[in-house]
Amino acid sequence: MEDMHPNHVRSRRRGRLVDMPAAVGTQARWQEQVWAVRVTALLLLTGAACIAVYYTLPSAGWAQAGLFVSVNLAAMLAAWRAVVRAAGVNRFVWTCIATALTLAAAANVPYYGIPLVTGDPLPFPSPADALFLATQLCLIVALIRLVRERRREDRLGDLLDTAIVVLGGTSLMWQLVIGPVVSAAGMSPLGHLVAVAYPVGDLFVFAMLVRLVFAGSHRSPSNQFLLTGIGFLLAADVLLAVQVANGSYATGGPVDGMWMAYYVMFAVAALHPSAPVLCGRPSATGHRITSVRLVLMFAAVLVGPLLLTMDQSEVHVIAGVSVVVFALVMTRMAGLNRRLLSAGSELEKRASTDALTGLANRAAFRSRLEDCLAGTERRVDELAVLFVDLDDFKHVNDKLGHAAGDALLVVVADRLRATMRSGDLVARLGGDEFAILVQGPRAADEADAVGQRVVAALAEPTCINGTVVHVGASVGLAEYGREKDSDDLMRNADVAMYSAKSRGKSRVERYDSALQDAVADRLALRVDLLEATTKEQLVVVYQPVVDLVTGCLVGVEALVRWQHPTRGLLPPSTFIDLAEETGDILAIGSWVLGVAVKDLRVWQRRHDLPELMLSVNVSMRQLEEPDFAQQVAAALGAAGVDPCTFVLEVTESHFADPAGGAAGALAALRAIGVRVALDDFGTGYSCIAALRTLPVDIIKIDRCFISGSDVSQPDHVLVEAIVDLARRLGMDVVPEGIETHDQLQRLQQIGCRSGQGFLMSQPVSGSGIEALLATKSPLLVPHTVPTFSKATLTCATE
Repeated sequence: MEDMHPNHVRSRRRGRLVDMPAAVGTQARWQEQVWAVRVTALLLLTGAACIAVYYTLPSAGWAQAGLFVSVNLAAMLAAWRAVVRAAGVNRFVWTCIATALTLAAAANVPYYGIPLVTGDPLPFPSPADALFLATQLCLIVALIRLVRERRREDRLGDLLDTAIVVLGGTSLMWQLVIGPVVSAAGMSPLGHLVAVAYPVGDLFVFAMLVRLVFAGSHRSPSNQFLLTGIGFLLAADVLLAVQVANGSYATGGPVDGMWMAYYVMFAVAALHPSAPVLCGRPSATGHRITSVRLVLMFAAVLVGPLLLTMDQSEVHVIAGVSVVVFALVMTRMAGLNRRLLSAGSELEKRASTDALTGLANRAAFRSRLEDCLAGTERRVDELAVLFVDLDDFKHVNDKLGHAAGDALLVVVADRLRATMRSGDLVARLGGDEFAILVQGPRAADEADAVGQRVVAALAEPTCINGTVVHVGASVGLAEYGREKDSDDLMRNADVAMYSAKSRGKSRVERYDSALQDAVADRLALRVDLLEATTKEQLVVVYQPVVDLVTGCLVGVEALVRWQHPTRGLLPPSTFIDLAEETGDILAIGSWVLGVAVKDLRVWQRRHDLPELMLSVNVSMRQLEEPDFAQQVAAALGAAGVDPCTFVLEVTESHFADPAGGAAGALAALRAIGVRVALDDFGTGYSCIAALRTLPVDIIKIDRCFISGSDVSQPDHVLVEAIVDLARRLGMDVVPEGIETHDQLQRLQQIGCRSGQGFLMSQPVSGSGIEALLATKSPLLVPHTVPTFSKATLTCATE
């Protein structure tokens, strides 16, 4: 039976594993949403039923008054429940709302109860009016707090839009309510003050409501019910003021229904599950002006002129408000125009700027170059283009991630700015490619100096997230000549840059016509290299490693050659770097490893030489493969070769980058018994003191120290010091490039046990090694070196 984790269950119908906690959580949330919808619908239906029942009861009676106050009290209790559920700012808002509903209930009891008890209407103003005005004040405080929690980016624009709409509402309120109240006769000063305070308070509530509508897109269901309730409240107050002004108000009319709807909406808002997050911040809406806002602003602008056409009694007030509204509209339009111009400028800047580095982008660089080339009177030496491409940038991305690569590009951009002259343009073309446009007298010479500064600046190590990385730059330079087209000039600079890469990187190359042929030749070779392994064009030759005392062959170094169908036999120097760039080095290295270990096993068994050694060169790209050690172990196992007789040769440059992973990969190889040789010692980055920390077993002294040892005393002393140090560290030493008997004698005198060089043998094919082993002749005496046919001997440099 299949084992099942207790948190998972197998769905037999769908045939897949379902995550039970996630499924249960989703189902619970869905059930909660369904419950909320049902409860909300029930509350709305109950409220609507109460309002309907209210109008079936005897007008201005105890039943109506009791039902009205009961709805008010229910809303009050629901609001206080929301206070308990909420926290922080939300609790403060609900406390203000609950207090407002409590004050309204305290005012409604005498407002409806006293006339029923005494039979006389409640005097105006009365303590109930003070409670109603306090209710408005609490609502205003709650709405202000909501507005503060829902600020938008364009606060000034929101305030102007709100002011326009509120002033439009003020014109209407003045015409319908405030004006008649102010001019009403037979009312005490306190009565005038209280009568005016009601519409003024409503205007403040309306202003906060408009601000909330304009404040953003985030509105929870509870928030929406709350705003709807405030809308009912404002509508009821305006209708009440109009009815009072014309003497048509009576208890039990439509105003009471609107007030009850206001209470119902507040109760639903308080009981909804989203009530505790009433003040959630809105999502970013930028400066978008919605259609609702435009409609409200358009209506507000038209209110004043329409009122003036209908009634001229308040012409001064309405006209004054209309002028202010017009001024605000013009101010708003001016602000939008400035914002539009700023947005256009920002878009133009973004269109010509690289987002990551802040440099000019490819389009901006090409446009500037074309403008420069448009001047036909320009002298030949007044314009030059530099193409800059980072060396080994891909390694940074692969090792440290793309975020670190982006950080490195920003550092590179800063260094490029620092090398520029004023008036020159530096741009990022994409990826790790940059371009520099140099203008002015003797621009070609100045561009060469700029290029040298760029190479020097980018050669400095960079610390990215605590890791020191080394990247250089290959720079191509093309100066303005007969080319009138920007594409030609940029292509020439690109060609020169690739030439710089092919000639060792971290250098500046100037374009000439010969480079074009070289680049075309390199591109053709690159295409041919894709077929080199599949069409079996590669061959392995072996450089003997000889015991310098006995002259016996003790090992071989596997070297790859390319038997090109048209170019003949090509040495590694013509295609290995190219294979590194294209990634073909992985396939080549794997193939060489497989062929060499099979040949080694044949020689060991056939000639009873179980200790015969094999050395194979390995590239940095191979060492970066996470399973490279497993690949080597598998190849040795398949061939039946003892790992102790296998040596991997690495150059000093593999240890230049501590984060490169070479040390870890080599440690894994040494763990399975493979020996590691440090090739070309003395030409790379390490120093002699670092030998005690490097994971190597063999030091191969570069030929440049050996070839000069017969005439150069310093070289001889240095080789002797290296040999002595290696002996003390328990390492073997293999000098390369032994070509004369004087060199051999000096190496024998300082204690070198083995070595390589043309004095003993050139690299030969597998059959050549077979012949050498068969003769068992020493390789140190010239007349004893066996001769082989042209097919057997492969004449090629190391």
